[in-house]
Amino acid sequence: MCTNKHYYCMFNGITVTTSDIIDEEYKEYICVRFERPNNNNGFDFAEIIMPDKKFIKAFGFSEDELYWIESFAADNLLLMWEMAKESKQIA
Repeated sequence: MCTNKHYYCMFNGITVTTSDIIDEEYKEYICVRFERPNNNNGFDFAEIIMPDKKFIKAFGFSEDELYWIESFAADNLLLMWEMAKESKQIA
């Protein structure tokens, strides 16, 4: 569903990327993806739609980590949104 192409940051081994601004059904949103390598040669990940704070996919993160991810996405939404908006204007 989400194509994330903007690198936002990396912390504690978790990479955060965002999509372009998605405009559908008269609503704008971005998808934020959190991803880290796990011990099974795969990845733990979570995708959240912002500003709705709606998780669309999650695997490998604990409930506490998902709460933290939601808070991080909300706290950084304005900067991530501006990055996505600038990319849309350039294209």
